[in-house]
Amino acid sequence: MIGPQDRALAVLVQFAPLLGVPLYLWAYATTQNLFVYFFPGLFMLAAGLIVALVARAAAPPGFVRAQSGGSLRFHAVLAACVVPIFALLFWAFTSGAMGAAQVMVLLFGGLLSLAEVVRAFACAFGALRATAAPLAKS
Repeated sequence: MIGPQDRALAVLVQFAPLLGVPLYLWAYATTQNLFVYFFPGLFMLAAGLIVALVARAAAPPGFVRAQSGGSLRFHAVLAACVVPIFALLFWAFTSGAMGAAQVMVLLFGGLLSLAEVVRAFACAFGALRATAAPLAKS
């Protein structure tokens, strides 16, 4: 049986990328940097990765650890894909390719943010509806 505290914690772990939104707003308000303005998805990715890593390391074996493990795998794979693409596009932009700026805004401001929000809601509702895993037969 999954306890209400475990279920609530698992839902919070899955909603963790949304913690990147206040972090993004704070960073933009304090820096007034257009570079920050166009990349909310990177803040959401970082928040999701950090919270999943801490929850995976701190949670005892069980439902919360399994949920945070899934979130950690998703965010680690996404970060492994996003960081090199971001570095290449940023290099292209600083080298004078203005089209790279449009691609960066589309990828990291739009698609990455949308992917994080959709995944956060889908997995959080999945954690809410999850039933206990069947016991192994001995």
